[in-house]
Amino acid sequence: MMKSVSEATRPLGVPTLVSLNTIMIDGTGMCGGCRVQVGAETKYVCVDGPEFDGHLVDFDGMMRRQAMYEEEEARSLERYRCARRRARPGGGRGPRGGGALGSRAETRARD
Repeated sequence: MMKSVSEATRPLGVPTLVSLNTIMIDGTGMCGGCRVQVGAETKYVCVDGPEFDGHLVDFDGMMRRQAMYEEEEARSLERYRCARRRARPGGGRGPRGGGALGSRAETRARD
């Protein structure tokens, strides 16, 4: 969304400030997970931002960096869901014999 707005305002010369706070991880600059190219400079969103000139942010590079974590995020989410199911009374079995929340289709619909 911010990339699209920045691209729409660029030809009109409208100054566009974007907030990249959603990509911050630890908020200290230690992990480097929020590193982004702004113009010719490398910035850390948690330390140097989170607001930047939208016309200077390399959104494509930022999205490529964020995509590097997709596999680990999916594994982490699955581990969390498994642990949550195991922590429920009855070992995660609900009244219908499926998961604690009902059938798998119902669980997917809620997640």
